[in-house]
Amino acid sequence: MNILEKHFPDLKVGSTIKRSDLHEGIGGQTQSGISPSSVEKIVMLFSTPTAGEQYGYYDGWFQDGYFHYCGEGQDGDQIFQRGNKAILEHERLGKELHLFLGTSKGKPVSYEGQFKLVDYYETDGPDGKKGTGALRKVIKFRLKPLNRAPEYSKGLPVIPDETTTDTVPIENNHTERAYYTPAKVEVTAERKESSLVTKYVKWKKENGIILERLKIKPKGEEKPLFTDIFDHSDNLLIEAKGSTARESLRSAVGQLMDYERFIESKPRKAVLVPEMPRKDLLDYLKHCNIGVIYPSRDEFIEDLTQLG
Repeated sequence: MNILEKHFPDLKVGSTIKRSDLHEGIGGQTQSGISPSSVEKIVMLFSTPTAGEQYGYYDGWFQDGYFHYCGEGQDGDQIFQRGNKAILEHERLGKELHLFLGTSKGKPVSYEGQFKLVDYYETDGPDGKKGTGALRKVIKFRLKPLNRAPEYSKGLPVIPDETTTDTVPIENNHTERAYYTPAKVEVTAERKESSLVTKYVKWKKENGIILERLKIKPKGEEKPLFTDIFDHSDNLLIEAKGSTARESLRSAVGQLMDYERFIESKPRKAVLVPEMPRKDLLDYLKHCNIGVIYPSRDEFIEDLTQLG
């Protein structure tokens, strides 16, 4: 008999209970998702998957048969303190892990069973309570069920064993932002970037060239990468930015270098921007062996001469 059964003998996997009753019986923090008890050797985990998914967090059964549980900490990189540390050290300290799923605040929670930590990995997630901030490091715990059979979800992301690269159409939902921050409000620079891509793709199509994106699934990573544009006809990888500010171009260079690692054809690289950058930034792009593309009246200037 585990600790939870000792206090709640009628509580079985799949049955519901008020969270307040759990805390009244074995203590623990009433608001945190990770709630270690101060009176028993038990750590209770609470998850509301539907609430997290709209902000880019995915708690649930993955195709490996483990429950993947997102660590706590809504602002900045997550670290191993408080609740996250309690999960990491639960076996060493002889503490049980028990998981509960909820649907909304104040409603009874469903008991999912007792688990043990298998390992953890790190991924990227949105910063801030509303999922509108920058990306930050998120800890994901892989939990093995001890008193129930595992489930194998087909709806949650699959963590690949090998890196794959595929061609996908250029659509708004084929972006990294759609995976990392589904509820994110589109900001002005992103609207400019999207409009710029649309206009460039249309112009190239009028000139007989169909542009696409590459979807890259790096080995061991939870979420895929999406290039902005890939021109198969010219083996050209393009990153779009809605501004020619130094910070934007530095970001573009970093993204291009990241994507290039996974593309066997070793493509040439270019940035697509709303206007010609100033001289020092053109020199910076040239130094990085990256071309520049920008609109001019009803067409686009493609300065790719330094790429060879």
